[in-house]
Amino acid sequence: HTHTHTRDRSERKKMDLWLVSAPGEPTPAQTRRKLTDALRESAQVLDLRIPQLKVGTLDALVQISDDLAKIDGFGEGVSHKVSQFLSDLLSGDKDKLAESLTVNGRTLETYVTRFEWDSARFNTGGFVKDVAGDISQKLSTIESELKTRMQAFNKIKSSVQALERKSTGTLLTRSLAELVKPEHFIRDSEYLITLVVVVPRPMYAEWLATYSTLTEFVVPRSSELMFEDNDYGLYSVTVFRKIEQDFKTAARDKKFTVRDFEFSQEDIQAQKAELSTLQSDLTKRALHATQWCKSAFSDAFSSWLHIKVLRVFVESVLRYGLPINFDTVVVQTHKGRSKTARKALQTLYAHLDAAAGGREVALVEVAGVGMGSDYQPYVTFTVDLAKFPV
Repeated sequence: HTHTHTRDRSERKKMDLWLVSAPGEPTPAQTRRKLTDALRESAQVLDLRIPQLKVGTLDALVQISDDLAKIDGFGEGVSHKVSQFLSDLLSGDKDKLAESLTVNGRTLETYVTRFEWDSARFNTGGFVKDVAGDISQKLSTIESELKTRMQAFNKIKSSVQALERKSTGTLLTRSLAELVKPEHFIRDSEYLITLVVVVPRPMYAEWLATYSTLTEFVVPRSSELMFEDNDYGLYSVTVFRKIEQDFKTAARDKKFTVRDFEFSQEDIQAQKAELSTLQSDLTKRALHATQWCKSAFSDAFSSWLHIKVLRVFVESVLRYGLPINFDTVVVQTHKGRSKTARKALQTLYAHLDAAAGGREVALVEVAGVGMGSDYQPYVTFTVDLAKFPV
């Protein structure tokens, strides 16, 4: 199962998926035969069934064409963001991701090549404009829930990281709770206090020779090495409370750093408890977020593809006119044969440009189809799966 996913991933990089529409010449069935023939060497031609939707006026269609282009970009963006969040949650595990980024249990490629309009989710009885509005609304809902979930997840993640950071780093900054033991400290004494001092490793001898005379009222032989890392050692020293500040100052002048630390078993327990509570909360949230992402991705990707399909329909009506007489297909190019397939289609439909005359070409320009380098004499939209981290 996983192997096929891995194979899909490498092959997908080299094949393209296009949603294509061409006018009935003279009927859609004959168009299909010509298309299949022209692409025999370079691509597979698959059915793309689009329900006959209500189109309204031509002016309205031109407006909808613009709106759909925006929703198309938005739908792709939302699908992409959900897949990125899922990738983060799965720590970029490609196989797990491939298994999770599916639509109704199908791989993305299968979903596109075997597309069926989902009439349960997207009513086909209304005007194109209403269907588009409905899909756009669904995408907005997914996007705002994604934001909320990511914020909540990242907030806990940062708290965990902040606590974890406390137990790493140098002895000058890290939390000391894990490193010291109760027997190193004199506790509950009215007069005495045990201080914790960070000493650079090359200065151990100097510390041991001088600590008891840095100020008055230092308890002799009270210094013990409690812990060391690559750069520093952590020493205890017991002094009279009344000279604590003087001792800190004298130590600082000699490059010894007294850390602000009073031993408290309660604080140490509380710190450990806080971290483990946060860690288990993070694990739980990651699990829920992963489940949510899987279903949200399925919804977002399918909504996005429905928008693409709507675009094919609207542009076809704008270009080829009414009554509806065009054939719509999914073209799946063979590995590395996309250029050949494009050439074959250009040759097959070059005559459409000549036949279009002034009026329809003008319409096409308004509808935004003729813009950019992607212009073809027939209607075509690319479904780019390479953008998804699968």
